[in-house]
Amino acid sequence: DQVTANMKFVANEKDASSKASDLEMNQANVTIATSVATSIVGRQTSATPFTANNGDTVSTGITALIPAGPATIAVAHYNDRTSDGVYDDGITGAGALFSVSGVNLEAWYAKANSTKTELTAFLASTKVGGIAISAHHAELDDGSAGSDTTNTQITVSGKAGVASLFAAYATTGNTSGSATLDNDVDGKLIAGLETITTVQEGVDAIVVGVSLPVGPVKASLTYLDADVIDANAAVTGTSASEYKIAVSYKMAKNFALSAWYDVADLGTGTDTEKSRIE
Repeated sequence: DQVTANMKFVANEKDASSKASDLEMNQANVTIATSVATSIVGRQTSATPFTANNGDTVSTGITALIPAGPATIAVAHYNDRTSDGVYDDGITGAGALFSVSGVNLEAWYAKANSTKTELTAFLASTKVGGIAISAHHAELDDGSAGSDTTNTQITVSGKAGVASLFAAYATTGNTSGSATLDNDVDGKLIAGLETITTVQEGVDAIVVGVSLPVGPVKASLTYLDADVIDANAAVTGTSASEYKIAVSYKMAKNFALSAWYDVADLGTGTDTEKSRIE
């Protein structure tokens, strides 16, 4: 009763021209729950602020979740990862998660086993009435002199009638904003946009957005205004902006239509336009 097994298989297309594919075991682990700790052993999702939010960073190793009064202590050691990058040799990390007077707090530390790259992150979130507030700050230290790899984001969201509103602020280091192990910066702020991201160096951005139902259609508008030191590695010292309009229509229980249009101005005099229909 204390052991749960989990297995996940993924079919991957290996060659677009021949349509050859294979079937790989993405996860294979057991969870062992005791009064002392809950341990996950085997190939598993790496759930930390330093890895992808969508759960596609998978590692082989062990994770232990240890209750300690009002806090939960997480410790982990992974021997490898499936995501591309220079940290495929493994990760050792730890985190503390706890709640104080309605505020959820997290502190994390991780280290790449051979490169000795160190990462730290601090997260906080709370609700005040119907308003949700969250913040996080992450840093990466690879030992390089003058390196400034940081990512800080603050978001505020809530509802006004039927409309959902949010505002956010993001700033990144002058070297990079990718304070992660797999180049997948926590995208809760700018991931909804298509061109300006918090992976880029020297981003100082304010983002606002609104979404609301219009009959059977859900419409949203997101707007960003930023100063960017290096956007697309070819533009320096620019004032940038971006907006994205999206609509979705659920035509039936199992059939939906959606579309979006995105325009970004990186200060070059030429807009970057992207669009999609699904």
